Amino acid sequence: MGIPLFLIIALIFVFTVLLIWQTMYFRNNIANMTGMMIAMSIGMSTGLIFGAIFGIVIPDNFFKATIYGMMIGMAAGFIAGMPISSLAVMDGFLSGLMGGMMGAMLGDMIDAQYYDAIVKLMFFFFLSTLLLLLSIIQKEVKKNSSPFFEKPSFIIVLYTLTFILFHQMGPIFVVK
Repeated sequence: MGIPLFLIIALIFVFTVLLIWQTMYFRNNIANMTGMMIAMSIGMSTGLIFGAIFGIVIPDNFFKATIYGMMIGMAAGFIAGMPISSLAVMDGFLSGLMGGMMGAMLGDMIDAQYYDAIVKLMFFFFLSTLLLLLSIIQKEVKKNSSPFFEKPSFIIVLYTLTFILFHQMGPIFVVK
């Protein structure tokens, strides 16, 4: 595993843990429907990106790639829903299962020349979902949005820095 792929996986892990911690910390102030949406979004987006990565990294064993993607997505959705309710647990669990399956299919079926592009695209979707969920939690807890999320300049700078970082790192996957 190269440095760019390791960095992407580490960032996904850190962002997922951050969001789950935010959910646990503010669990008494988050409504059930919001908690269900948080668990579903975390499970689905984490399962999708890890499923796609496993589908690319393990091209000769689609079964293993699917199982690994599903397990990570289900675990993330399950843990994110635990502080809220059993409905949120079930929602996150099943969304993670579906996301891991669909991500593994995507990673396995995509042409090798698009490996880097799909992982970068999936990471940007993951980052967008994370920012939206953090904004939703802030609005739910404080009943108004944080100035941190109100300004589009922050999001533009974050995406620009991420794009530049990805471009400077080089290829994520070396196609043989």
